[in-house]
Amino acid sequence: MKNKEKLYSIALASTAFILFLIFALSIASAAAVENTSPTITETRITTSGLASDPAIYEDRIAYTVTSDSDPDYWIDVYDLSTKSVIASSDYDNYKTFPDIYGNRLVFDSASGISVYDFSTKETQYIPSHEGRYPKIHGDRIVWSDNDVYMYDLSTKKEIQITANESATGHAIYGNRIVWMNYNQDRLPFSDTDIYMYDLSTLEKTEILSYISASNLEIYKNKVLWVNHHEMLEPGRGPNDDITVYDLSTNSYASISTNGSTWNPDIYMDKVVWQDNRDGNSNIYMYDLSTNTETQITTSGSAYNPQIYGNMIVWQDNRNGGSDIYMATLNYPIYPAADFSSNVTEGYAPLTVQFTDLSENVTEWNWDFGDGTYSTEKTPIHTYSTAGIYTVNLTVSNENGTDSKTATIKVSEKAVLILPVADFTTNVSEGYAPLTVQFNDSSENAVSLNWSFGDGAYSTDKNPIHTYSTAGTYTVNLTVSNENGTDSKLAKINVSETEGKKVCDKTNKVCKPVCGETDPICRLICEEIKPICKETKPACKEAKPTCKETKPVCKSVCKETKP
Repeated sequence: MKNKEKLYSIALASTAFILFLIFALSIASAAAVENTSPTITETRITTSGLASDPAIYEDRIAYTVTSDSDPDYWIDVYDLSTKSVIASSDYDNYKTFPDIYGNRLVFDSASGISVYDFSTKETQYIPSHEGRYPKIHGDRIVWSDNDVYMYDLSTKKEIQITANESATGHAIYGNRIVWMNYNQDRLPFSDTDIYMYDLSTLEKTEILSYISASNLEIYKNKVLWVNHHEMLEPGRGPNDDITVYDLSTNSYASISTNGSTWNPDIYMDKVVWQDNRDGNSNIYMYDLSTNTETQITTSGSAYNPQIYGNMIVWQDNRNGGSDIYMATLNYPIYPAADFSSNVTEGYAPLTVQFTDLSENVTEWNWDFGDGTYSTEKTPIHTYSTAGIYTVNLTVSNENGTDSKTATIKVSEKAVLILPVADFTTNVSEGYAPLTVQFNDSSENAVSLNWSFGDGAYSTDKNPIHTYSTAGTYTVNLTVSNENGTDSKLAKINVSETEGKKVCDKTNKVCKPVCGETDPICRLICEEIKPICKETKPACKEAKPTCKETKPVCKSVCKETKP
């Protein structure tokens, strides 16, 4: 993924865009994050002194090889896993500018745009074009031949993206194709416009106009290019910068490179470029996520960088010839703090199990927020009193530290208001039928349920109940509220009806003496029943059973006293 359009760099005529860039986000001015620069391991890929224009994808590096005896060119592919050349194009007189994606390699050739498939080891051609600098992403290849074209390998269809637009500087990612239109007729300076075409919506969008730019690239939502300020404002100075435009947020960021900048490339949040800031050509990298710049080479003869993952490749003339080199970026592994807890709130005393979820950690330091600490990995801690506590976990390793906080809320234990069952009755015993008035005196009760012990029930507060038959009955009052229930028991004793046996019809003598309604009859007639006969209204002398203590008997037995 590179551009060779150095010759197409042209002037900017719009001062409005310059004013915009002044207010745009300046990435270089952001505070650097400490200890984020990688260590670099450099590897020499070729030794022939004849290699240039590298491209990289996963473990494969493609590059152009120039014959040392004639003007022939071909493409070699180096496999990093086997450390050997795994593919080489036929030797003929024009195979240059490779690009690589997945199992496919594209390059310029005398026969047109060529596509080599690593899986089938076959080459196919897209003829009838003198296109240059083919770029591939997925099944799609783009190139420019005054206009921009796209060929879909899956459908075998070609689409012309532009028409008579003097297009150059093309790039592709996914469904998006970007390019620059070169305008020579605008005065006082020539300039370019940047456009994008979306293959999914078939829409063309102008990103920017009237700019002096070169080396256009795209990665996901980011489009970047080089701004040439000397062509905009003669005398300002040779320093160029790189503009990164985010399609998702419509925002700009400027990387101040402090030098003559060419051939940028981007992968994820990392931008690499060729920089002549000190009069020598070296490779630099800027990390958009950490706002840090790293110098990759010091040879002073490095060109055309390409980046994939943590690998950067370039061509270098340090040994007199041009060879391919690779830098592997080795980043420090920093700790990442994270943890969870089984609860985040509750009543005191609250016991909390903390579980560490951190990564790349050698030490743990817990601050529970109540003046206590721990260095265990997964501690258990009890909060004795109510409060809101901020828990802080700080983890560390040899490269740095990281922290995470969380809040634990502890409340006073709730006092539950429970119901208390109680009641009284107007009577607790009596003769059947016995009517009882029950009076509820419970506390904190929402509902009441009475069981009278004889199969009858009530939910009234102060019910009245009648017991029809004799017996001992257990009364149960159950009361409840939202916090619980309570019960109270009491006994009710019911006796047979009083005076039932006062005057039996067989006691004929009793009838004149005892009325059926006279309750004392039973006591009076106990002694006289054996001696009173229907035919002998008077008592016999032989049975002096009447006693003077029974005054009623005197009227019956006065003749019988001896």
